[in-house]
Amino acid sequence: MGYKANQIVAAMPGLLATAAAGQTELGETADIVSNILSGFGMQAAETSRVADVMTKTFTNSNTDLRMLGYMCSPVVRQLAA
Repeated sequence: MGYKANQIVAAMPGLLATAAAGQTELGETADIVSNILSGFGMQAAETSRVADVMTKTFTNSNTDLRMLGYMCSPVVRQLAA
């Protein structure tokens, strides 16, 4: 996504926790979360917050991280248009 080094370091705790909870690879997790961030026009500093909300959503529903990312993608595409 073109994050700077300090932005990546700040985003790592949330991404690592989300990857662990979702049992997904870190790169895939980062891709899903960054797509949602950019689609909603959010800053890199909000990565941990978004990751936390996504984790709470998929751990308390009948879905997983990949499905949640897939479900959000039409909304993200519409907002980006």
